[in-house]
Amino acid sequence: MSMSQRKVAGIAVLIAFALAGIGESLIYSGVYSVAATKQHLAIEGQFLHKIMVESVRHHARDIRLPVGIDLHDRALAEKTFGYTKACRTCHGAPGVKPDSWVYLYPPAPDLSRSDIVNAWSDAELYWIIKNGIEHTGMIGLGPTHQDEEIWSVSAFVRQLPTMSPAEYQLVADKYAATQKNGPHPE
Repeated sequence: MSMSQRKVAGIAVLIAFALAGIGESLIYSGVYSVAATKQHLAIEGQFLHKIMVESVRHHARDIRLPVGIDLHDRALAEKTFGYTKACRTCHGAPGVKPDSWVYLYPPAPDLSRSDIVNAWSDAELYWIIKNGIEHTGMIGLGPTHQDEEIWSVSAFVRQLPTMSPAEYQLVADKYAATQKNGPHPE
């Protein structure tokens, strides 16, 4: 190794130790805020969003809709209508705003908007609903629901942008009536 190569290697080692020291100081000082209300810098938010999008696309790439599953089938969407209990609180619904007590950062997307829902393939919607999104408040249904139920929720989300507020309310009322008449399979 030449003298200049040793010099470069020595500088690289010093930089690595300095970065490790800065990182350790940041970790153990507690000055970095992990508050859910702390806003990201714009570039940080864009970077994290891009990571999330690419991660979902990567992990959903091998998911295939089961035979007979059509996310545009209203009967499938209504089969396990737990949206009013779990999803509407954060995401809202046609004609219904998210609950005022909920604060999420980043905010939960409005799933009644077609540009938001249509940005994801059927497999990607399913993957998000099954696995959730880390550090966003988006829960994953995989540990508590069967795949058929998750496909049903995916169908409901796929159809939300096409529902009028009256149609949404009709489905919500139908679901509420089934809850009064006995447990609804979810």
